Amino acid sequence: MKAILMSIQPKWVEKIANGEKTIEVRKTAPKIETPFKCFIYMTKSNSKIAISKDNYAQEMKIAKSLVGGCGKIVGEFVCDEIIVDEKGENQDIICENACLTRQELYEYEPRKAVYGWHISDLKIYDKPKELSEFKRWNRTEENAPCAHTKWLYPPCNECNSCNLTRPPQSWCYVEELSIGE
Repeated sequence: MKAILMSIQPKWVEKIANGEKTIEVRKTAPKIETPFKCFIYMTKSNSKIAISKDNYAQEMKIAKSLVGGCGKIVGEFVCDEIIVDEKGENQDIICENACLTRQELYEYEPRKAVYGWHISDLKIYDKPKELSEFKRWNRTEENAPCAHTKWLYPPCNECNSCNLTRPPQSWCYVEELSIGE
C-alpha cells in the first residue's frame, strides 16, 4: 500500500500533536485517492518545544514523545481530504486550520494553487521510527521496475532507488518495511 512521508518542521509538528493544526499545506498533492496514510518526519532543529501551564500534563506527554524525534518519523495520520485553493475560494478554512495568516499563505505560494491536506486519526509514536524503516516508492511510471533487481516491488536493500536514505524536501511516496525485511 502506498503511503506518504512528509517532512514537517518541529514547530508545526508540535501544533499538529497538540491538535491546533488540522491541515498541512503543500504546493502539490499526491496522485493517490484519499484516504491515505502520511508518516510525519520531523526535520532537524535546535528549537525547544514550548509547554503551557494550562495543559501541562498533556503537552508534557507530547513533548516527551517528540524529544529526540528531530530527524526521525515521530507519528502518522490519515489524510482523508485534500482541500484545493486555486483562487482564494478556500483560503479562510485553510488558514484557520493550518495556523497561518493570509499573508503567510500568500508568501508560501503567491501564484499557484495550494493544497490543504486534512489531518485525521493522528498517532504520535512513543518511540520515533528511523528513515531506514521505510523504502521509497518513487518510480516515474507506475510499473517501472527497480534499476537494481528489475523487480516491480523491489525487496533489495542495495540501491538508492529502493532505500529511503534521506528525507524528502516536501513529501514522497513510501512503504513501511516489515520487521526482518
